[in-house]
Amino acid sequence: MLVFATPTQICLEIPSRWLDDAWEKSQSCASSQSRWRSYLNRLGLEAVLSGLQQEYALDAKIASNTAHLDSIWEFVEGSAIEFDNCRAILIPSEAIDEGELSVPQEWVDLPSWAGDYYLAVSVSPDDESVKIWGWTTHARLKENGYYDSCDRSYTLHREDLIPDLSVLLLARELCPEEVTRTAIAPLPNLSALQAENLCQRLGNAQILTPRLEIPFHLWGALLEREDYRKQLYRRRLGIAAPKVTRLSQWFANLADESWQSLESLLSPTESLAWRLRNNRDAGSARTECAKRLELQLPEQKLCVVLSIELKTEDDERFGVRVRLHPDRDRACLPANLKLALLSESGETLRTVESRPSDSYIQLPRFKCASGYRFNLQVTLDEISNTEAFEL
Repeated sequence: MLVFATPTQICLEIPSRWLDDAWEKSQSCASSQSRWRSYLNRLGLEAVLSGLQQEYALDAKIASNTAHLDSIWEFVEGSAIEFDNCRAILIPSEAIDEGELSVPQEWVDLPSWAGDYYLAVSVSPDDESVKIWGWTTHARLKENGYYDSCDRSYTLHREDLIPDLSVLLLARELCPEEVTRTAIAPLPNLSALQAENLCQRLGNAQILTPRLEIPFHLWGALLEREDYRKQLYRRRLGIAAPKVTRLSQWFANLADESWQSLESLLSPTESLAWRLRNNRDAGSARTECAKRLELQLPEQKLCVVLSIELKTEDDERFGVRVRLHPDRDRACLPANLKLALLSESGETLRTVESRPSDSYIQLPRFKCASGYRFNLQVTLDEISNTEAFEL
């Protein structure tokens, strides 16, 4: 529900069920400080997305390149959303006086994180409300904001913010070519060894503000790479790094026990179809294995079967085909299930999504050389499972 705190400010109600859900999800963070940050950010994000979708009919969604929220909120507040071909950064706060907007430097000076607009969001769990009370652009924040080198943030006072969100939407309609961003200095590329050393140094959960422990150019380069950020996040939670499956070993029958024949994991009907397809594909050196994956959804556990087919190519590369099948207890995949091919750094290269009656989905076949690393991610309703591979 949307009400107006003042003639220009928007106040959104938080359904009571969101409070418990947000608190439960926040427990995946390493410290009490980061858990509370996650709690406030999640409430603010869900309320703003709902308000934009329901009251303004905007197709607002979480920005894909910063969608792994837990690994962000472990270190810094804020989240990125996309609508109307623009990017907005939500900065939540518990501040009662709403005297200023303080934006962490990461959301301003990381090239892939920066937004067109910055929204000041006040979150009050006790009142079960979220208020959008002002906004600005990246250009105004950089040009007019005060930079505090102690906590690495840009600050704008209330009088320098525009309080009416409808002005932003009107500007998008009337001046779609308006320049909202200013130039950002590039960050260095970290080697794998540099990243590992930094993750080892900052992975101690007793360090409450790792973002302030090293120079910003190093911290920014580490945080902007999703794979490095996740590695640091897992270290702070004491979670071992994900296992990398070495696919070329399958040609020597060295697949580990979690990978089985596809036929053994499918229903009898699907198994027959697989045998017919397998016979047609006979030719060059080929191997295929499958693995049962689980997605722990809020009210159920979804099981699917990931299969990978490898073929040797004449140019000494490998041809790779990836499919996703329903578990043997289901006839079809659920709708809106996504299968994505990610680079080693976490960049999305290809994505396919299931329809209500699909018996399987598959990525376009691709080729890669020995030693190439990639990830496969299966996602439904923001719950995902990611597997790492190397040829």
